[in-house]
Amino acid sequence: MTTPSTSLALRLAAAAALVGAAAALAGGCSPSSEEEAKAVAAAVEGMGAVPASTDVILGADVGALARTAIIERAVAGMLTADPGLRQELQALIAGCGFDPARDLSSVLLAMDNPEKEGAGADRVLLVATGHLSEAKLASCVGKHMSQLGGKLVEKTAGGRVIYQADAPPGRLDVWFAFGSPETLVVSSSPEFLAEALGGGPRVAGDVGMATLIKRARSPGAALWAAGRVPPAVGKGLASATSGKIGAPRAMFGHLAAETGLQAELGVELASADEAKAALSLAHTQLRLLSQVAQKWRLGRSVAKISAEAVGTTLFFRANLTDDELRQVLAPIDRDAGPDQNPAPPSQGNQGNQGAQPHGQGDASPGGQAPLRKQGKAD
Repeated sequence: MTTPSTSLALRLAAAAALVGAAAALAGGCSPSSEEEAKAVAAAVEGMGAVPASTDVILGADVGALARTAIIERAVAGMLTADPGLRQELQALIAGCGFDPARDLSSVLLAMDNPEKEGAGADRVLLVATGHLSEAKLASCVGKHMSQLGGKLVEKTAGGRVIYQADAPPGRLDVWFAFGSPETLVVSSSPEFLAEALGGGPRVAGDVGMATLIKRARSPGAALWAAGRVPPAVGKGLASATSGKIGAPRAMFGHLAAETGLQAELGVELASADEAKAALSLAHTQLRLLSQVAQKWRLGRSVAKISAEAVGTTLFFRANLTDDELRQVLAPIDRDAGPDQNPAPPSQGNQGNQGAQPHGQGDASPGGQAPLRKQGKAD
């Protein structure tokens, strides 16, 4: 898994924004010969559609996401920043009568590592499962592509009908097909789509990735993610720690936020000694972060982020109540309504948190209550 970067963030955001559009990118066909051709293709569903070449995978429970306010606000913020994308998605979803929260049950987003030899930087695969009608959406998609100045192209390959959203200049083409009547597979490249629908090795057969995925998934989580870390990533960490900590080998984690926020991030290091060294560094950084957070009265919330080394893995965990989550979001969500923002501190208490009576203020830097030790989630 690469570190957060502008290019990766944009690819993730674009793919996530296309979750709604992806189900609409399903062209229909009526000739009986094509229906018969599809009938001979073996069903490909869920994780079975993810090729072994995958280095990063993200899973989403769409129902849980729809009930998660923080995710809803993040998506709303992304669309607010791009009015053109918002209008296009709204028109597409309304025109097709498609409701992601109602019609999708789960989504998988898989990516090849951009630094992996021979892999293109934009190999992204989206697997959407739910109540999807190929024929119902065909007319809508064709009309939408025509309005954009593009076209919908279809061909039969491997016993399936493969569709290409042939976009006008300045836009990216998308390839897609149905792996089963309930599974839509969308890709940024025809080659990656062919791997997903073919009979080659699956990510579940890769022991390393399968283990990471198992550790990432958690009952009730709205989102989970797992991936390998390229050797080039993390060189700065090794330099900053004089070689005591090398580049992480893998990362995994999950997030649930229907009530409050429960999150876990696991960082797999080369040895237990490196994990302990990383834990020491993490404690230092968390103390510094808690001190800085005093400015926004968030020291106590930051203090609820715990770090623990278990074998070769460094864990970060956070468990916030609804009130604590609202307080964390308030400084970066100035436009939220009064039900989302906590009441501002009284005038007499501003800038003097450490001196509030009865322990009401944040603990002084380095004086937070000891973090509760948590067991391994998986």
